[in-house]
Amino acid sequence: MSKPYNLLILFATTAVLGTFVCGCSRSERQALIEATMREARDNAGEMQLVLDGYRGGVCSGAAEYVVAAVYGQGTRTGHGMDSIEALYRELPRNNSWGFDSMQMVRGERYASIPTIFVKDAGTLTASYIRNNIDDAWRLRSDRLWNQGIPDGIFYEMLLPYRIGNEPLSDWRDAYRKSLSSLADTLKQCGSSVLAARIIAEEIGACPYNDRLSTPHRSALDLLEAPVGYCREDCDRTVYAMRSLGVPVAIDRMLVSPENGGSHSWVVVWDNIDHTTRMFDNKAYLPTRDSVHYDQRRKGKVYRSTFAPDFERIARYRDAADAPAILLNARLSDVTAEYFGHNNAEVAIWPETLVSGQNAVYLGVFAGDRFLPVDIATLKGDRAVFTDIEPDLIYMPVTGNGLPCGYPFMLRSDNGAVHSFIPDENGWEPVTLTRKFPLRFLLKERMQSVVGVHVQSAPAVQGPWTDLEVIEATPSCIYHRVSPDKPLTGRYLRLFKPTGNQALIGLLLACRDTLGLDRLPVSVVGDDAIREKYRRITLDNVSFGLEPGSEDCIVHIDSPDNVAAVFLVHPTDDNFVMPAQEYELLYFAGKEGWKSAGRKMSEEFSVGFEAPKGALLWLRNLTKGREEQIFIWRQGRQQFNIDLYRPLP
Repeated sequence: MSKPYNLLILFATTAVLGTFVCGCSRSERQALIEATMREARDNAGEMQLVLDGYRGGVCSGAAEYVVAAVYGQGTRTGHGMDSIEALYRELPRNNSWGFDSMQMVRGERYASIPTIFVKDAGTLTASYIRNNIDDAWRLRSDRLWNQGIPDGIFYEMLLPYRIGNEPLSDWRDAYRKSLSSLADTLKQCGSSVLAARIIAEEIGACPYNDRLSTPHRSALDLLEAPVGYCREDCDRTVYAMRSLGVPVAIDRMLVSPENGGSHSWVVVWDNIDHTTRMFDNKAYLPTRDSVHYDQRRKGKVYRSTFAPDFERIARYRDAADAPAILLNARLSDVTAEYFGHNNAEVAIWPETLVSGQNAVYLGVFAGDRFLPVDIATLKGDRAVFTDIEPDLIYMPVTGNGLPCGYPFMLRSDNGAVHSFIPDENGWEPVTLTRKFPLRFLLKERMQSVVGVHVQSAPAVQGPWTDLEVIEATPSCIYHRVSPDKPLTGRYLRLFKPTGNQALIGLLLACRDTLGLDRLPVSVVGDDAIREKYRRITLDNVSFGLEPGSEDCIVHIDSPDNVAAVFLVHPTDDNFVMPAQEYELLYFAGKEGWKSAGRKMSEEFSVGFEAPKGALLWLRNLTKGREEQIFIWRQGRQQFNIDLYRPLP
């Protein structure tokens, strides 16, 4: 899961914002240039050298754009950052890209060292800016796919010298040198999307590690130690693409409608039809066949920009309670590029807006509340939300996330708004199996066990008898192996003849049929085999069962009767489990969330009665923290991830 981003609040006072968004005679760009000069102070001469050096030439507009975009930019740095980079260079260790416990102690200590923000305006040299402008302009002229590229795309997707608050470096030549083998291929390429695919396939995805919270890493650090989460993966991709002349940008959702986190990805400008296409460097390589589908629900999509988007920020000028996350002037709303233009008009409860909360926001559920991701236009007692993803559950909320209207969905089939209003006179039975959506990565992991043989034998040499051959993706984390096949001995084996690696959590032999009373088991084999499969006996870890391997064998170290054998999948532990207490909540309007009851689960599902038409929320009161809202439709739970199709 991606962690929240540290957002740059570009303006310090309302007066500064008003200078740029009010009806003044100067252009926004000129106003920003003047603001940069004031911010630069003694370094203003370097900015002026840039402007004067290109004045009247073909790059004059680019020079003005860069100097204007310098305002508010800078590097977040501190003494601990170099030490953290040294930690990344220690990876991988023992074939793992995660930090061990000792590394985490060091990393957290380094991350706790205070940082400072050093503004670009006061430190940038004219030569650094000129080198970036000249390089970007050369790539605009040399690349076939950049012939006819609009100025606006060039300024935002090729020209920028930085991405976030990373330390600056001479990254363009360094990345080109590392990708020099692609030079001849790209020289003949006429499609920006194809060029992006060639580069993406070459660089691949960053190994995942999200354990430390740091500012953006420098381009050169990412080149030498490409590891991190989606932010680092996107940053490295953008540096690589722009160094080779491919116009790209980073899009993001501030709050995921699926898991409440955030996520970012890269988009490439398609020179053939002048649209943008999202991609990653692994599962969803650049293609002209798809615009936005990556199996993630998005809600609202924002693009990180080089220059501020004051048109968007102007919408928050009169909002006294505007959340800081929405006041980042370098985010531009591009949701319509993904889902088209639309409007959702919903009723609100004006009496719930307390003094000082003069605005209504679009809320997306995260953790235990709705977080604002956009602001509405108010029309009396109604709020109008513009450009949102259809077939998704939202809530109108105040700036601090308090509901001020019923949850709703904009239907894709007819453009109507559907409100989730519970019928407290009409209740229906619901059988629930999860408290959090089963997202596509988890589905892929569970699908990997299709084709696995679960076998038993009287001796380690066999003969082996199939208890079950898994033919379909299991529906539960604890897959109870077919009970109608008796064990032929005290040895169990997992075997997958062909196909891809299967991801396995545990193999259990139990005295009961719920997986609660486990019998002791041990891995059979020499030291190497026991080390290879030791994880099969440990909770919260997993291993990969290679196709064709016949040595994944455990012995049941007890003479007690085996009532059930379970194959446990390494998932997120959000399935309903036996002997745990659950509470079902439903949203009851102005009364907020109300309980539909509490119950100890007796199996791998739990049943309740719930009002028809209600928005629901299942809580595990025994353990766990991840929970998401859902509805009951067509006889099953449906989270946001399941709601691509319109309501019936």
